[in-house]
Amino acid sequence: MSELSHTQLWSKLKQIRGIEHLLRKALLLHALMSDADVPRSSKIIAVTALVYLVNPFDAIPDVTPFLGYVDDLAVIMGALKKLSKDIQPHHEAQAQQMLERL
Repeated sequence: MSELSHTQLWSKLKQIRGIEHLLRKALLLHALMSDADVPRSSKIIAVTALVYLVNPFDAIPDVTPFLGYVDDLAVIMGALKKLSKDIQPHHEAQAQQMLERL
């Protein structure tokens, strides 16, 4: 079996409608979670949303085209709304940098 390169994987993922938006938001949560200045309670919300994202047993299975990511995006967006007071420009810049490295 041949290995899938980073470039091939990202190219394939980009073909999934809306995946880049979901990844950008998930990376923003990761940036919040990694910041020592963000309160612990906010980090718990960020971690919980990210765990839901990677959990294969969610409300709508991710193998369902497009709809499989709707619940993940809803959880991520809900977490970001709750954490909006914690989001700073440097978090958004950090998320963008991580996305560009993918």
